[in-house]
Amino acid sequence: MKYSCGGHEYEAVPGPGARLLADGSWLVGGRRILVARTAAGIEAWSGGRVWYLRRVETTRKKAAGEAEDIVSPMTGKVTRVMVKTGDRVTNGQVVVIVEAMKMEYRVVSPAEGTVAAVKVRDGQIVEMGAVLVDVKPG
Repeated sequence: MKYSCGGHEYEAVPGPGARLLADGSWLVGGRRILVARTAAGIEAWSGGRVWYLRRVETTRKKAAGEAEDIVSPMTGKVTRVMVKTGDRVTNGQVVVIVEAMKMEYRVVSPAEGTVAAVKVRDGQIVEMGAVLVDVKPG
């Protein structure tokens, strides 16, 4: 399976050094990594950083200007929607904050563009992979 992160494409292949731990996290090269599978791909957390790995479409190309879904990395409560329809956003800009297990997760835009739709509101409970915001690139 191919993924993209930061504008680069990577192919996910099993490695000999990875080990699944009892709590569901992975131990890779001596580092503990939490991983969540979402509708858009994979999100990984380690050492206070988060990586968004988006699946690379192999069966169809996105139409030019098609809005990209920004999804919730986990089941939780939306504590703050930071954008509204029509707002300009930048790559990495926080668009929604989701709280789960007493931790806040800042969900960011994967690209520069315009908010096409906000699908959630403050206080709403969302499932992992639920669409929070649509951003039209450009």
